[in-house]
Amino acid sequence: MPKINDKDKSHTKSLLEFIQQVAQSKSVSLVFTEFLEMSAITIANSLNLFHDDIWDRREKRYLEIIRSYSKEHQLLFPEMFGHLVLELEKRATTTGPEDVLGHIYYELGLSSKLRAQVFTPQPVSDFMARMTLGQESVPECGYISIAEPTCGSGVMVTSVCKAMQDNGLNYNKQLLVTATDIDIMCVHMTYLQLSLYGVPAVVIHGNSITGEEWSRWHTPLYTLHGWQLKEKGT
Repeated sequence: MPKINDKDKSHTKSLLEFIQQVAQSKSVSLVFTEFLEMSAITIANSLNLFHDDIWDRREKRYLEIIRSYSKEHQLLFPEMFGHLVLELEKRATTTGPEDVLGHIYYELGLSSKLRAQVFTPQPVSDFMARMTLGQESVPECGYISIAEPTCGSGVMVTSVCKAMQDNGLNYNKQLLVTATDIDIMCVHMTYLQLSLYGVPAVVIHGNSITGEEWSRWHTPLYTLHGWQLKEKGT
């Protein structure tokens, strides 16, 4: 996996440094995965105004994680989230959407320490998306729908977004994504990036082969733009 170019490293480098700093009390892998989980919960629960059982479970989980850190380290997580937001915003307005969290995963050296995850390199993913999408126009329904059964860090979806952008299409309004992964860390990575890039998506923690499903994560634009109703044809 190629490293991020030094000229692009400002917010990414800061995020990496914060993770290493917090990892004084826990392992780097645990800090990274708990940062992902808390960030995902923050976005998901901000959209649920009814505070149902799912909201309660996620809020309880968030408090369980954050309270396991010292007060000093607790204050660093919002900083980390801010750097992630700024890095994705920079990518969206320059290169187009890219997989930042997958790169950070490799930069931290976690590919050999966790589940031996291997994510598709961004250039390869971009090439595949351009070849697949080509000059495809939007169907009569008004949007392109894609399913990613093993989404990993979400790199293939970011490449589709970039290809759509290059073709003059708006992935914020003309793309609907269903992404699934058996690994909750991958679910959180994909959910965070698609949420912050403004992609309407449902990210599922489940097994695409057996059909088992344990949780669903709806991105803000999926909820705010009423995609549940559009999918039902109402």
